[in-house]
Amino acid sequence: MSQAKGGWYSLVKDDEGIKNAFLLCDSDFERDAQQIPVPFWIENEDVIYNLTPLIIRPEFKMDFEKILTFFVEQSPSKTIMFLARYQGGDYEIIQGNLSISDFINQINLKNILFNVCYLITE
Repeated sequence: MSQAKGGWYSLVKDDEGIKNAFLLCDSDFERDAQQIPVPFWIENEDVIYNLTPLIIRPEFKMDFEKILTFFVEQSPSKTIMFLARYQGGDYEIIQGNLSISDFINQINLKNILFNVCYLITE
């Protein structure tokens, strides 16, 4: 993922001059690890500890979906890489391909995780 060519964009909200992504999203840090859809090939407990569900705050869901759709449509390959990352671990996990509608559905089910990169297509 870190070797991929292309533009990087951050989705953040301005908070008195400070750019902050957690004003747009949250996570369920208390969710039982057994309920988190950890990729089957990940066994390292330190890596698993940093995989928590991405929650888009309800007031931003519609704009979030529009932004994803825009980026996919603008991509020459009609594919984007999406990573919600908070500080914790440097292990790169990549999953894909998901359509935008599947990706949004999985967010609603709390199955999209922080610190996992997803390949999203039309």
